[in-house]
Amino acid sequence: MSGDESSNWATRRFGEQAGAIRDLVSKSFLQAVANAQDAQEVSGSKKRFTFGSTLMTLRYERLVENFRDLPEVQIVKPKAAPYELVLVGENLLFPFRYAKDNTTPIEDARIGESRLSGLVESLFNQFGPKPSYVQDPIWDTPEDTGPEPVLTHLPEGTRLILIAHAANDKAGPIQLYWGEAVVVDAFGRLKWIDKELIQLTRPDGRLRSVATPELESTERFDHGTLPDLTITPRPEIERKNEAVFPVNSEADEETASAEDHEQ
Repeated sequence: MSGDESSNWATRRFGEQAGAIRDLVSKSFLQAVANAQDAQEVSGSKKRFTFGSTLMTLRYERLVENFRDLPEVQIVKPKAAPYELVLVGENLLFPFRYAKDNTTPIEDARIGESRLSGLVESLFNQFGPKPSYVQDPIWDTPEDTGPEPVLTHLPEGTRLILIAHAANDKAGPIQLYWGEAVVVDAFGRLKWIDKELIQLTRPDGRLRSVATPELESTERFDHGTLPDLTITPRPEIERKNEAVFPVNSEADEETASAEDHEQ
């Protein structure tokens, strides 16, 4: 499938705007990953916590920024959620990272690394596809009614659209999919009903060019104004009497200082 074509599933869900919406999803993902990489570099840490936490936040925020002003778009906030979600018509976009490298196939994708949160369970219960078979509920409630709804007053027929991505701080963006899936157990394992690979590269093999918004409070040490270095020549009397006024280099001063501290 070329970069200008959409799958039958995407066309059914988004109509003629499927290609434009898919490109905004791709743009938002690339921006979030680029910003997370910048944050990791600026942190100077060998641990990857900065990348992961930044990407976790920006995967929602970049979607909101890029979709906010479009027709038929609403920005909604689930109850008790730390993030906002994008509603395009009757399609609720939900991004998550399913892998940190390219060794996990999308068929083995999970949402999260432990048990599903009540919030995510509620989103699937309200807006996810219904399984074609009956099994024990994945959540435990006294009346087996499922978790409390976290979004109300959305259009009837709203569907949960998953945006599954793989990325890390070294390789950057790896894979990006979107589609619909049933969550099959309490650990976030998915059974895909429809899914589409979103191409991140142009026909020439290069990543699609996107503008990456600046992160707040990420000023680097080399972004400031360089100081004005004033050079003062040695007085003539010192140059003519070097035996009395010897020249001391910066290297000599640093060596002497280090030796003094060692003693």
